[in-house]
Amino acid sequence: MSAPDAVALPSNVAPGESVDVSVDLVAPLEAGAYQGNWKLKNENGDWFGIGPSGDSAFWVKIVIKQSITGTLTPSVSVTPTITTTLSPETQTPNIIVSGSANLSPNDTINLDNLFINSGTDDDLNYTIEEENQKLYLSPLSGVSLGVLVDSSPDYYTCQAMSLSNASLVLNYLNAGDNICFLTENSNYGYFQLVSLDPNNLKLTLQVTTWSTP
Repeated sequence: MSAPDAVALPSNVAPGESVDVSVDLVAPLEAGAYQGNWKLKNENGDWFGIGPSGDSAFWVKIVIKQSITGTLTPSVSVTPTITTTLSPETQTPNIIVSGSANLSPNDTINLDNLFINSGTDDDLNYTIEEENQKLYLSPLSGVSLGVLVDSSPDYYTCQAMSLSNASLVLNYLNAGDNICFLTENSNYGYFQLVSLDPNNLKLTLQVTTWSTP
C-alpha cells in the first residue's frame, strides 16, 4: 500500500513507556482486501513482533468495497492508537493479556487476567479423572472452546471458528496445539499447550486474550 520500508520512532522509548507511530498508506484503486505487516527493530538490528513468541507481525488491513475511478488517489493515515480511519471489522484488537500460566489439577483460571483460583469469573477448570487418568480442561460460566492445531491464530480466525462448551481431553492433544476461546466477557483469545509434566501433571499454557474491537 505504498508505505515506506521503515518508520523511525519519534523519540527514545524506555521500557514500559509508550509512543504513537503514524504510517501513511495509499489505498489501491482496485476492490479487494489489502494488508500491511509490520515489525519492530531494536538498536542491534534484531526484528521482533507480538504474540507468545514475539515473532508475529502486527498488521493493518483495509477493504476496498468497489474499484475507484478517476484520478484521485485516496490516502489512509494509520496510527496504532487511533482507529477511526478503519471500519470495525478491519481493526486489529488490542491484546489485554498475554503470558504463561501454570495449572495443577483442580486449578481454575480466568482467561481475561490469568488469575489462578481467584474464584471470580473463572473460565476454565483443569481436572483429572482418576479412574481412567484422563485430563480435562472444562469451560466454566458459558465459556466456549475450539481446537486449531497447526498454527497460532489471530483474532478473526478465532472469531470465525465454531466454538463449543465441551471439555477438552488433554490426553488427545499435543504440545504446541492451539485452542481458541471466547470468555464470559465476550473476549476472544487462544492458548497454546506448552507442556504437561508427567510427574506432577502440572500444565503450562501460553495465553493471549484480545479486547473486543
